[in-house]
Amino acid sequence: SNKSCIVEDVRTEAALSFPYSSIKDAMSVGSARAYLPHFIRSLSWLDENGRCIDGLTVAPSSFGEFGRGAFATKKFAPGDVITTTPLLQLNRTLLDTYQFSMNHPGKQRKLSPTKLGHQLLLNYCYGHRDSSLVFFPY
Repeated sequence: SNKSCIVEDVRTEAALSFPYSSIKDAMSVGSARAYLPHFIRSLSWLDENGRCIDGLTVAPSSFGEFGRGAFATKKFAPGDVITTTPLLQLNRTLLDTYQFSMNHPGKQRKLSPTKLGHQLLLNYCYGHRDSSLVFFPY
């Protein structure tokens, strides 16, 4: 049986930054095709522009306190590009969090003017603390 996992209520919708119809689109065609269709590349584009990272492996560090990391599996010459990382450019203010006030289900939500903090995603972004632009590696 194919049951819908969407619960359409005011509290759930308040937690989302997009309408329910977007979830239905993602469920039917996949999240990448629904939300980032211009980021999906053809095989010919990947052949021409992609990078192979066969010179790296992920493994535990020989120093126990450092956990896991990326390690070279072959010798690299000075100046070699070892890997590339695609980055999404984000406006830092998109990651700010504010409090919603909810009076009654189905009624208008009000956004508090007081900033509470920022989304956890900001911890994984690169950028200067005084810049409005941050980069998220994906």
